[in-house]
Amino acid sequence: MKKLVFLIILAAVFSARAQTSADAERQSVIKLNETVVSLYSGQKFDEALKAAR
Repeated sequence: MKKLVFLIILAAVFSARAQTSADAERQSVIKLNETVVSLYSGQKFDEALKAAR
């Protein structure tokens, strides 16, 4: 029984950590998209292309 509780707690911790990592990755992608759109709308096409790569 103790092993089962330990495994459930361990799974919950890893699940929360994975979700946090995914949220951080999603935020960085959103920020990158905003940067590219900002550069493109400012007609800085070369810089937008570099940021997109």
